[in-house]
Amino acid sequence: MLSPTTTIFSITMSTYTFLVGMGILISGGVVLLNTPSRQRAKVVDMLLVGLVGALVLGRIEHVLLNWGHFSFHTDEIIQFRQGGIDWHGALIGAGLGMLLVNRWRKVSMTLVISRLALAIPLIGFLAWWGCGSTSCAYGAEVETLSAYPSWLVWEGRDIFGLFAPRFRSQMMGMVLCGLLFLLTLFLIWRSWLVQGRFSLILLLFALIMFSLGFIRGDFAVRWGGLRADQWLDLCVVILSLVGFVFEKSKDNAIVQ
Repeated sequence: MLSPTTTIFSITMSTYTFLVGMGILISGGVVLLNTPSRQRAKVVDMLLVGLVGALVLGRIEHVLLNWGHFSFHTDEIIQFRQGGIDWHGALIGAGLGMLLVNRWRKVSMTLVISRLALAIPLIGFLAWWGCGSTSCAYGAEVETLSAYPSWLVWEGRDIFGLFAPRFRSQMMGMVLCGLLFLLTLFLIWRSWLVQGRFSLILLLFALIMFSLGFIRGDFAVRWGGLRADQWLDLCVVILSLVGFVFEKSKDNAIVQ
């Protein structure tokens, strides 16, 4: 199991934050390597502003969904190094930031976004791995391990350090995101779905997150029997499905 904290150049941060940060750097590097040199400065601007937007809105979503805690610990609201960035807000913030820059930098958003498709499962994989070190998104308790397959349950701890038989939510997240990462690599290798690639991968990722919500044991506000984040997952599923259909229709129009 990874240490809960990581120290880089005398700076100590949560391992979760470190791993997600590495995923962001790798994803940005992949995009830049596949960008013509004359456009790299413009893409860097887009990625940097998108990153700021992702951090701000992702943190705002996390604070709002966990206001019961942050209302009594307001000093922790801006402590980004401790982790706590929800992916729905981060996605919206990154998109808004990139669109803002693109209004005056004029880069092909289709190409940049298609290359960013790899970031979704990569950062998702590393985030679930990081949760294994800090016990975030831990699995719900089960009565006994013998009632379930060994790959689905284990003796795990919650955020308070208490061990109990639980679902392997973090491991399942890593496995599913890993498979989605391989699928994304295959689509890139075959040069398939350039227009709709990002929407498709986002759709599948949102379905993964929605499904894993049923075996998570960490606190969440619930509406109508579902976690608040699951409702947001469903919103992303619908929007990404609409985007995928729209982008595919544009592809068909171009071919015809």
